[in-house]
Amino acid sequence: MEPHIQNFIRQALSTHSSPEIISGRLHLEFGISVSKNTLYRYILQERQAGGELYQQLPHRGKRYRYNGLC
Repeated sequence: MEPHIQNFIRQALSTHSSPEIISGRLHLEFGISVSKNTLYRYILQERQAGGELYQQLPHRGKRYRYNGLC
C-alpha cells in the first residue's frame, strides 16, 4: 500500500471510523477499490507486528454481538 493511503487509513481510524466507512471513502476520494476485509487484514498484520492500530477500531478489535450471542 502506498504511504499516502496508509496515512489516510491511520487518520480515519484515529476518528474511530470503521473499515467499511474507510473503504467507501477511499473509493470516493482516491478512486481505488479496497475491500473492508483487506483493511481488517492490514490492521491485523500491523497488530501482529506490535502496532496499536487495532485499538483505533470502533470496537477495538472485539467481536460484535448479534442478538446477545458471541
